Amino acid sequence: MIRWLVIIACSFALGATAQAQDALKSANKAYERGDYSSALSSWRGLAKDGHPLAAYRLGRLYRSGKGVAPNPKRALHWFWQAARQRMAAAFYQIGLMHLAGEHVVKDIAAAWAHFRVAGRLGDNRGVAMIGHLGTRMDALELWRGRQMSQDLWPPRDEAKRAAPAK
Repeated sequence: MIRWLVIIACSFALGATAQAQDALKSANKAYERGDYSSALSSWRGLAKDGHPLAAYRLGRLYRSGKGVAPNPKRALHWFWQAARQRMAAAFYQIGLMHLAGEHVVKDIAAAWAHFRVAGRLGDNRGVAMIGHLGTRMDALELWRGRQMSQDLWPPRDEAKRAAPAK
């Protein structure tokens, strides 16, 4: 009996995932054809359900102001929602916001820290930015950036995840 309940629960979860993917594709198509209000509505629903790509896209929409008034505060909120789920591009966008001082303190060390995490998560733009900014930062700024990046994604957590359970 329990086995069948698990199978049923998994099939519902897979169905929900497929529905979310379909809704995301639909929202992306709406955005591409310039129907920003439909994209906004769909992405908002998906993001509230925890979909990181939808949250990221909402952040980009609010940051660029396409179809909505530019709102860096909302952009940052949605980027953080995606970043909490380890989305590299969201960390990159937060780094850009720190670099420009958009709704956050303009801080090269904070920008470097977010770019570093983006790079660790596989975003090549983040890797390029830490190299670029690293040549413009003094030793104290680099130290602060390293400390902040460890707070954002502590290396010791990686070791714990990789270590076998005892």
